[in-house]
Amino acid sequence: MLKVALSVGGLALSVAACAGLQQLSGPPPNGGTAMRPTTGAGAGPAMAEPKAPVVVSVSVKNECANTVHVFYGKEPKYGSGREVALGGNSLQNQSFKPGDMIWVVDDQQNGIASTSVSEGTHDVVVGCSNISSR
Repeated sequence: MLKVALSVGGLALSVAACAGLQQLSGPPPNGGTAMRPTTGAGAGPAMAEPKAPVVVSVSVKNECANTVHVFYGKEPKYGSGREVALGGNSLQNQSFKPGDMIWVVDDQQNGIASTSVSEGTHDVVVGCSNISSR
């Protein structure tokens, strides 16, 4: 802590500078400026730590014998996202955020069926023209 005492024209001034300190209310017992830490116990309301984005790891399984086109994103054909060709009877792992959509699409990128990912989603099962999440 850095303390500076300054006297100007008979007026005494005491300044204490230290990171994380704030002035206490009420008169200090020593006539100076009393300070207390602004962090730790008794320092006032605790601020919540920002939450990290939730990432959900999902196994995407194509149970169709044929290759199926899947779109990961908000809206196929017109939305932003990416299209993936899943080979017949294949499995791949993907990472999503809760609320992300997965679509089965036709050859013109029109959505045929869709599901959304939640924090509890572990598996997405794709059929030739359907999709479900578990």
